[in-house]
Amino acid sequence: MAPRTAGGAPRSWQATLAELARLVRLSDQPGDDPARTLARWHAWLAGRKVLLVLDDVPDEKVARVLLPAEGESATLLTSRAQLAGLAPVRRVELPPYTMSEALELLGRIIGRRRLHSDLDAAREIVTAGGMLPLAVRASGLKLAVLRHLPLREYASRLADEEAVLDELAAGDIAVRPRLAHGWRDLSPSGRAALLRLGRLAPGRPFTLARAAVALGRDEAAALRELEALIGAGVVTSPAGEVTVHHAVYALPRLIHLYAREGTAYRLDQGRTTA
Repeated sequence: MAPRTAGGAPRSWQATLAELARLVRLSDQPGDDPARTLARWHAWLAGRKVLLVLDDVPDEKVARVLLPAEGESATLLTSRAQLAGLAPVRRVELPPYTMSEALELLGRIIGRRRLHSDLDAAREIVTAGGMLPLAVRASGLKLAVLRHLPLREYASRLADEEAVLDELAAGDIAVRPRLAHGWRDLSPSGRAALLRLGRLAPGRPFTLARAAVALGRDEAAALRELEALIGAGVVTSPAGEVTVHHAVYALPRLIHLYAREGTAYRLDQGRTTA
């Protein structure tokens, strides 16, 4: 069950609940009272052992309402954000692919013979997409259609920071719309902070002190903004415990480039209206 529309916009908990209720035949009436439907839903869960899967949850509220209140049912959530307000939960962070995993997926799409025809270029292709499954899939599907396109030429296209987001697309499998969904999920202050961090050099981790300069904040305020972006899933933080002044943060490459595009667009708009 996806608590989002087909276009990626968050759905209300009432809309998600109504679909769940119809799926398990608790309600067939579009005008049913949500509170009554919710009570029936919780009662239905309490009497069963169900695994509820909620994919791409936008925020804690949707999950909290739908989670089983009692009984033996369990819930598996996926989300771009950390959903810090949910407890108790077991959190599992899914890292990007390893190089071997990314090449395995690319090879399954384009064929192992073509993959090994230029393995160095193939490595550059999956690296350009940050080893993200969606980016690898988009690359592979594009190459599968453009069978004449050498891997080396496509790798060169992906090395162009101004073109890479357009290149990572094959039909309706594309990276840019997913990044746009994540952008819309941010608060206005989060968007402003991401735009400022996007001015940093891509591919280079940064410290709190460097972030404070980029954000135009003192370190305490900058830390709060960084932690909010970590919670939203757009800034990466150290895997182990480390004090804030020794921590090193990073923007994933594609998010960084998307933020830089947004900065350039806003600068151009400012020049146009000035």
